[in-house]
Amino acid sequence: MCDVEEAGGHETLDLVRDAGGTGHFARVDVAAEDEVSAFVDDAVRRYGRLDAAVNNACAEVAGPTMDLPSSTFDELIDTNLKGVYYGMRHQIRTMRTTGGGAIVNQSSVTSTIEAEDDNGLYGATKGAVNALTMAAAVQVAREGIRINAIASALHDTPGDVWHGFSESQGLDFDHFKEFIPLKRYGTAEEILGVTMFLRSDASGFVVGEVLVCDGGWTIPSPGAFG
Repeated sequence: MCDVEEAGGHETLDLVRDAGGTGHFARVDVAAEDEVSAFVDDAVRRYGRLDAAVNNACAEVAGPTMDLPSSTFDELIDTNLKGVYYGMRHQIRTMRTTGGGAIVNQSSVTSTIEAEDDNGLYGATKGAVNALTMAAAVQVAREGIRINAIASALHDTPGDVWHGFSESQGLDFDHFKEFIPLKRYGTAEEILGVTMFLRSDASGFVVGEVLVCDGGWTIPSPGAFG
């Protein structure tokens, strides 16, 4: 696994090891293609091959969509869109040498599914991730490489973008719970379950999908929020 934030990366690695797993962490800026390429190559050297990958590149700056500086949009594109592109580019490169694999990209419901006027630049990058996921999936499916994405929202996990968005808007995070049909937040385990499904053989006929995992948040049903 990799991240630009070393403390969080090492903490996650410790959790993996505490659960009986193994792993390796490296500090990587996903906005730098040479660092992403080197990380993928290092993973193959360590483990022999790459069968599955998750691209969870994320930066968020909340604010009025058309009033934020252009430099903010550049920052979000570099991380959220180019980071995913670089990841897929080099993951596909090595998967082609071993006969295939599965890639899961992290998107968001704040993409092409719903709109937030104070989160539009982030949403635009995630909408682009959806488009990139579908286009890449069609290109490489014949090579045994499946690519899908998860559009998630409202998971009570450390560092989740909804926590940051709530803070930036001066809202209590629990404010959103009343608008979720399940009346609770999602868990890290539930996002993991969806991710593992999309990288497993159980989803072998699923290609280019953007799977929504939001507790029913985006279902346009008048009775859902009663």
